[in-house]
Amino acid sequence: MTTEESQTNYDTTEDIPSTSMKAASDRRRDLLQRIWSKYPTVHDDPSFPSNPPSQPSLLPNSETEEELRLQRRLYSTDWCECGNCRVMPTARECVCCQEIANVNENIEEGSVCITQSTIFKNMVVDRMNTTIILTIIHQSTSRAPNADDNRNLRKTSYKAFTAWIHGYLGKGNRRPIPSCAVHAVRAAFPDPDGEYVGFKFSNDYDAGDMALEF
Repeated sequence: MTTEESQTNYDTTEDIPSTSMKAASDRRRDLLQRIWSKYPTVHDDPSFPSNPPSQPSLLPNSETEEELRLQRRLYSTDWCECGNCRVMPTARECVCCQEIANVNENIEEGSVCITQSTIFKNMVVDRMNTTIILTIIHQSTSRAPNADDNRNLRKTSYKAFTAWIHGYLGKGNRRPIPSCAVHAVRAAFPDPDGEYVGFKFSNDYDAGDMALEF
């Protein structure tokens, strides 16, 4: 076979797949056009037309009106109605005793703040009674916390206050304590360095923080 004959045969064999590929391409284009013709354009028929649009306040990372209102509490004590609150580290701690229904109900007649209550003075910030409560809480343990450590007394005071105001809440169920009450407890059992952890919900704690107090 001559070189020319070989070249002729090569060209002929190449014509077959080329023709076949072109036919397949035409069929594919025709099929796509038929499929597209069955559906309207995006402008005529948006995806999921019956789904309601997301509200701006529900979008991730958006701040709701309530969140903004709480954040403004960090800059003043305008929200305080008893006259004894102070600005706290977080917005959820900036709450007055008169704003919490259960606390407000226990403010004695003639008083404006829960810290003026006889029970608060005798059972929450009295060192002797708080020490007794601390002992009762840990009497089933082999070793009670050091009652001379004000941190332990503060923790006990917060527990006593919560039990008095809210009753039994169950393990891990925490409620913010009014700013006025927190500062009264800290004044009764101060930290020598003035360092306090602050309120946290039970699921806010890292494992290393579980031994610390409010």
